[in-house]
Amino acid sequence: MLDKTLQITKYKTKKIPNLETIENILRDNGIVKIQPEEEVKVMFTDFDDPYNDKFNDIIINMYGDGLGDIIRFNFRLDIKKINKNILKHKFVKYCKANNIDIKNINKQRKNEIIENLYFNEVKITQPEIKSIEVLYQFNTQTIYFFNNNKKHNDFFVDFFNKAFDENIYPVIPFILAEEVFDENTISTIKPI
Repeated sequence: MLDKTLQITKYKTKKIPNLETIENILRDNGIVKIQPEEEVKVMFTDFDDPYNDKFNDIIINMYGDGLGDIIRFNFRLDIKKINKNILKHKFVKYCKANNIDIKNINKQRKNEIIENLYFNEVKITQPEIKSIEVLYQFNTQTIYFFNNNKKHNDFFVDFFNKAFDENIYPVIPFILAEEVFDENTISTIKPI
């Protein structure tokens, strides 16, 4: 976590679940092997060992400086990426092998062939594994997601909301202002 290019997205939750509930949710949404036909698989994993299929321990750090209890874990994203050039090459090869004129093939037939080739490629492709650190400061309803990639954040928010039956939202300057100022002050804020 002490990388000089560290990027953090901060989220807030509406509920404060108890520790046992958090542990159960994390364990219930742990590693599940990606199936051959799946392109993406998301899960929660152990902070210290994101490739282990079990959580060793849910780690809770107690801080005396007012931060409260923090649970740390990883959000793991397994994605199968299909190279378009390989797919194009396989399409040309398939057409030659089956005596199909590439220039005169209708769009529907072309899409069918490409879709089948894509599906076959997904089946044999190994996923790229991305493990992203998460700190959940549950007493203050704050989540720190150590990644700013929009696609990764979208996967995380969707999965977290589904797993925790929650609706987390990113902490942006206006949200921070709502937490600090009263309603009268907030109503006077105008966009620049």
